[in-house]
Amino acid sequence: MSAIKMPRLSSFQIILLGFLLVILIGASLLALPIAGKSGQGTPFLDALFTATSALCVTGLVVRDTATYWSGFGKVVILLLIQIGGLGVVPINVVLMLLIIVGGIGFQTLEDIRTNRARLNRYRLQSKLILATSAVLIIIPAILFCFFEYAHLLGGERVLVSLFQSVTTRTAGFNTADFAEMTEAGQLLTILLMLVGGSPGSTAGGMKTTTLAVLVIAATAVFRRSERGAVFGRTVPAGIVRSAAAILVAYLTLF
Repeated sequence: MSAIKMPRLSSFQIILLGFLLVILIGASLLALPIAGKSGQGTPFLDALFTATSALCVTGLVVRDTATYWSGFGKVVILLLIQIGGLGVVPINVVLMLLIIVGGIGFQTLEDIRTNRARLNRYRLQSKLILATSAVLIIIPAILFCFFEYAHLLGGERVLVSLFQSVTTRTAGFNTADFAEMTEAGQLLTILLMLVGGSPGSTAGGMKTTTLAVLVIAATAVFRRSERGAVFGRTVPAGIVRSAAAILVAYLTLF
């Protein structure tokens, strides 16, 4: 049986889907009872029209904004207007944040929710995931920015580079044509796809923790140390062997 190939979305399709996603989220929020002053839910069709009108900044309404919507509803409408006025940049930022959240894993999200800025209370796995994810976002984005998208201008260049760095490991979207990338850029993309997301996340790949353990082990070898350590904890030899086995398996199947 042949494998099912997912269609590759163009930049226009991603922007369109982003707008549709924002409209649906806005309509769902406006349909909630808390969004109206009466405390009753708004018909979804009216909420959908209002959200679409606000995002497109048309000014058309089916409910009087001043008298019908509560403070919460007005804030939602204002946010939609703001997003629509700024254009696709906030949508891309929202998509990137959603991709990052989906790629770091539920245990890490629980650590963030519970401990917030108290990093010393985080699990070792969560620390590794956050540190490795940050490196895998920032460094590839810098490489993409200077070597792949140098022809783009200012903010667009930074946004495309960040989006490409974030989405490659987890979501598979793209805002630039892969065919126009250099061989080095394509290789970097492949390596990011190989790593993938983190344990317990919605992403695939050999996982960020596997890469982190291998890097820690290699660093220990270069320093002539018997065992690697990170964040004051020693990495057991069994975990290093497991990481090496996972790498071999993925390289064999890749």
